Amino acid sequence: MSTSEFTQLANHAWIDDL
Repeated sequence: MSTSEFTQLANHAWIDDL
């Protein structure tokens, strides 16, 4: 998994947590 892919997944999870 690339860093950009990980960042997108992490950011998506953060948005979902709001």
